[in-house]
Amino acid sequence: MGAHMLTQIILTPYYLNILGTEKFGILMILLNIINFAIFGISWFSGGLVRLLGEYWSNNNFNKFNETLILGKFVFTSYSILVSILSLAIFYIFSKLGYFNNIQISTIFLIAVYFILNYEALSERQAFIASNWQALGNFVELAKVILFLIIIYFFLPYFKNINFIFYALIFGVLLQRTLTGIYLRIKIQFYGWGKFNKNMIPDFKRFLGKQGFYYFTFGTLLLLLQLDVVIIGIIAGPTVAGKFVLLWKIPEVMGLILAKIPSSLEPKIIHIDTQSKISKFKNLFFKGKLSFFFICFVISCIYIFFGEFLVTLWVGNNAPNENWMYLVAGIALFFFSISRWPISFAFAQIKLVPLVKISFIEFLGKLLLTLVLFDHFTYASPLIAMSIVHIIYVAWGYQRIDV
Repeated sequence: MGAHMLTQIILTPYYLNILGTEKFGILMILLNIINFAIFGISWFSGGLVRLLGEYWSNNNFNKFNETLILGKFVFTSYSILVSILSLAIFYIFSKLGYFNNIQISTIFLIAVYFILNYEALSERQAFIASNWQALGNFVELAKVILFLIIIYFFLPYFKNINFIFYALIFGVLLQRTLTGIYLRIKIQFYGWGKFNKNMIPDFKRFLGKQGFYYFTFGTLLLLLQLDVVIIGIIAGPTVAGKFVLLWKIPEVMGLILAKIPSSLEPKIIHIDTQSKISKFKNLFFKGKLSFFFICFVISCIYIFFGEFLVTLWVGNNAPNENWMYLVAGIALFFFSISRWPISFAFAQIKLVPLVKISFIEFLGKLLLTLVLFDHFTYASPLIAMSIVHIIYVAWGYQRIDV
């Protein structure tokens, strides 16, 4: 995560200098849309880790491998369908005079990256479910380093958005190769295999009520991360790029903090599968206090030194309103502390309360963003986030019992 954070910090001013503010904003919008595209398969993605974790904790390695193959069929089929649909939509709207500042070759490269990324997703889920997260993170590190090297040395020569997606494709190919080799050696998983009738019961499990809640919660989480796209729709890519500059550092800090509770999810799944979750409650409550304190300290650092850090990072492109950094620091605190109860509840499949609270969070945040935008421009999503958490959402997440 440190390498990922460093890469984003290094490359953002790099993108700005080479691509310009408008293309930088377009790139950020496209990357956000790619992240959101998982919404249609979130019902399967969240449940797959849980099911793999159950098979792993019960030493049922044949079913573990079989479920990985099921994952490859589902993920890859979904990515191909989404890619075909996206190309068709882009072609139709471009003929109607829209998307004049985006090339169809860019959408094609995004589709290739999207398919390759989802084809490799089962292997990445296997590392989480088997609690090999440290090793999986080293593989992620290799992908991030390769991407950084390619962009840093070659983007100045190509100077276009397309090359960034070429670099992403090379990164995911490296990751896929390393995870595939390791799983083949460790658990004799050879990648693609035949779809058989033994997979049907597991697939039906994903299509039931539990799958619906996985889908709903996953979609809501993604909608909560669409601030860049929403601002881009309201005010254009240049203003969306300014929001990225304000929120990128606290966002990355929040994602790193979120790795603390999310790293415990495989252990919670294994303990919950063996009906020993009561032994984990002590860790939940003691860990929460320490985690909250860390979140508070990190948020205060950004409140007091955010403007200095962003100016050091992107120079004159940094927002120069002091109050925006206060708002971003407060939003970082609420964003971070909610990750603790969300991770514990998600690992135990307590999806109903998560769906209810996240829906309230999304709806309140969206409406307040639209109301506040004329007054606070690109800082309005962060103000809206803080308000909905103060009124109810922060308390709502924390009251979900272990």
